[in-house]
Amino acid sequence: MLSSEIRSRVNWLLVPIALAVCFGSVLTGSQRLAFRDVSHFYTPLYRYVALRTNQQWLPLWNPLGATGMPLMGETTTAVLYPVRFVIFALPVDAETAIGIYAVFHLLLAAIAAAWLAKRAGVKREFTTIAGIVYAFSGSVFFLHTNLPFLVGASWLPFVLGLLIQPGSPNATSPSKRTPIRGPAFALAMMVLGGDPQTALHCVIVLAAAALVRSVAHRDVWTLPRMLIPVVLACSLAALMSAPQIAASLSWSQQSSRVVDFSASDETRLQIAAQRRDEAYQFSLPPWHLSELVTPWASGSLFPKNQRISSVIAGDGRMWTPTIYVSMLGLLALMCSVADRCGFRKRHQQKRQPEKDLWLALAATSLLLSLGHFGFTWLIQQFGFRPQADSAVGGLYWFLYQYFPFYDSYRYPTKWLPFFSIAAAVLSAQWVQSNFHPASEQPTETPLVRRSTWLIIATILTASAGTLLLRFMDWQPEAAESLTDEYWGPLDYRGALNLLSWSLFHSGVVVVLVVLLVYRNRVSARISQPTRLSLLLILLAVDLVVCHSQLTAKVNRSEEQAMIAANGIATFPDHLRALRMQSGTGWPKQWRQSANLNRLAEVSASERVACFGRWHLDHQINVFNGMSSIRSRDVDLFWRSSARLTKAMNNADREVFWQSVQTWLQLNHVIFVDADQPTEANGLVVPTVKLRSPLRSQSMDDPVMATFCDRSEKSAARFLQLLDEMAASGGRQDAVVFSDQLPVPSGATMLVAQKDTAANLQIHATQHRLLTRPVYQDGHWHATLTHRPTGQRSIAAVHNVDFLKQGVIVPPGDWSVSFTYQPGWLKATITISVITWLAWLLYPLRTMVGSRRSSPNPTTTASSPNRPGH
Repeated sequence: MLSSEIRSRVNWLLVPIALAVCFGSVLTGSQRLAFRDVSHFYTPLYRYVALRTNQQWLPLWNPLGATGMPLMGETTTAVLYPVRFVIFALPVDAETAIGIYAVFHLLLAAIAAAWLAKRAGVKREFTTIAGIVYAFSGSVFFLHTNLPFLVGASWLPFVLGLLIQPGSPNATSPSKRTPIRGPAFALAMMVLGGDPQTALHCVIVLAAAALVRSVAHRDVWTLPRMLIPVVLACSLAALMSAPQIAASLSWSQQSSRVVDFSASDETRLQIAAQRRDEAYQFSLPPWHLSELVTPWASGSLFPKNQRISSVIAGDGRMWTPTIYVSMLGLLALMCSVADRCGFRKRHQQKRQPEKDLWLALAATSLLLSLGHFGFTWLIQQFGFRPQADSAVGGLYWFLYQYFPFYDSYRYPTKWLPFFSIAAAVLSAQWVQSNFHPASEQPTETPLVRRSTWLIIATILTASAGTLLLRFMDWQPEAAESLTDEYWGPLDYRGALNLLSWSLFHSGVVVVLVVLLVYRNRVSARISQPTRLSLLLILLAVDLVVCHSQLTAKVNRSEEQAMIAANGIATFPDHLRALRMQSGTGWPKQWRQSANLNRLAEVSASERVACFGRWHLDHQINVFNGMSSIRSRDVDLFWRSSARLTKAMNNADREVFWQSVQTWLQLNHVIFVDADQPTEANGLVVPTVKLRSPLRSQSMDDPVMATFCDRSEKSAARFLQLLDEMAASGGRQDAVVFSDQLPVPSGATMLVAQKDTAANLQIHATQHRLLTRPVYQDGHWHATLTHRPTGQRSIAAVHNVDFLKQGVIVPPGDWSVSFTYQPGWLKATITISVITWLAWLLYPLRTMVGSRRSSPNPTTTASSPNRPGH
């Protein structure tokens, strides 16, 4: 008979088997992940980062977005993340590597959740429950479409281990010291992997738990005793990830998420309002809590639009299709809540702090994820204060308003993984507390029986309502006009059918869970190990059946055939393009009709149109390509452009954008024509054209203009600059923002054609401003070499026209060299390397110390000769 340890390891095979079911075709290379960011953003981005890291040991600058941006400063690039580096170094293409990347982190999430459950006092054989529930919960599993946040969720449980204090009743470690190295490593991995927000959320949770425990215990020393390990772990993690933190802080200070206090009051208010709206996007509507009872309560968005929750006003954009944590997880949550609320007899009630901790985390994280659905929103449903901010009174509103720098972060639903990990640990604890050998199996308690009947009654009521709606063939008026840009009109009847299937699934599973956990005629005939294995299989099947539909995949060979038939064959070298489109950029047929092959249409169209970051595959610069964090100056450009073109007719608007192309030296236009799409084999793809280049500008034919020195950067100044630029057809006086050197008067401007040129040869008869369409973020430096004498001098690189950079060249023959060298680079790399070495060597020190302190057998044997004997 297998031992419990071997059986638990065998049960663990369910996790990789379940992942293989969901991602097998991606891992073999026949399909690729093709929904949202994992498709059009991270697949080309990580391929590009892998290419750059193969070319140079530490790539710092990305010249292929806008007028350039720091590659490491955009945190989601994960340049320094070891896991990304290793996986994308494998001999597989990026589409397969991105699947391996997602599967690895889902597997890591399961392992981390099991580890946390064990640390919380759960026996080894029950920890698999926590691993499956967490990794396959809707809010974690669907993060495979948004990889940096999956990275954060996968390391999260290792940090939350600090919640469990050494010596507490539920701590499994005999050590009296709180572990620091593990949580510090996990925090560093979050930051390096592109998710500093989840790292911050972990710190907030740990600090809040320390404060609550200090008040509850009425012990003034509890707070520092719990906070010191957190501070030490954060400090160690910051040192380990110092280069990434420095790069992110440097770029974020210039990003659109930071208010420009030099702007006018009106502009600041507009920016603050937009930032507030962006921050509260993807708030979880309260009616989506029904997804805890049945997985598809809100419907499905793809491949056909069956998102039935969209008929409710305020449903908003979808972060995850479901927050389902399994019927086992729901039953564990309900029983734990009922137990905590006192629904047992008084003599049966017993305080269980190990459950209170996770219940509090589950409730708090759910409330935080509600975002703008705050207390004010609740009273607005009764007709009070309809014009007030609906977020006021909510927990997320409190964080956004009062927690330092939290207003730079976005999306309340990023708190959902904390709910999932709490539900996972509670599920493992609940099964362990109620799972006994058949001879000792307690009868089903009234608490569990009531919870089960409540779930079943809810399912039956919802099923009856669904059947009634289908029988009456009734649908709300809003459903007729609802349509999605990609997935077409709402399929209301299909959504009801999906809901019916989901309710049936939930009803069957909850009955089977109760049969396996509690004593009855069925469970009495099965041994405990077998029953536990069956329960784990049921849990895995429950979640995989529901969530396998969340894995959006397309056939790669079919997609390539569509791209070959509709895409641009080749792109010219050194292409700098502006991406333009007609209408929304996507065929109107998509909005008007549904198609089971719509996912293939969308994925191929995005690649053909260089949407998102697909332009990186072609090594071309697209000025208006996507980025996770764009500069404040680029943001001002788009605000000012929108304001100028709003009142223009089509002809004037065309002239304006041609002027922009000349001004920014954009030599091509990638035009996405959605009004005349290409149709073949029942599939519709927008027509993409590469417009002829503008008149070439070369060093032999430079653009000359006077330039002036101005020190004030503001939205009004940018608006004036664009207006002058449009009036002059793209040639205007350069605006130099100089706070270092005075600008000589009466000088001319020389425009360098190639933004990638590191060395330029200049002959100047007077002072000239050499400009390049490259953004100056403060870390570009220039060296002037006088060619006749070889004498070198350092020249200040000025910010020019908000989006460019320039160097003032004195009269003579000069060689101008540009280098990108952040001032923080050498110091932070040195600090990081030393910290990593110390982190790696510390276990050797403890091993040597333990050997020295161990008793010598020879000395012990000669104890009779010691004094006193």
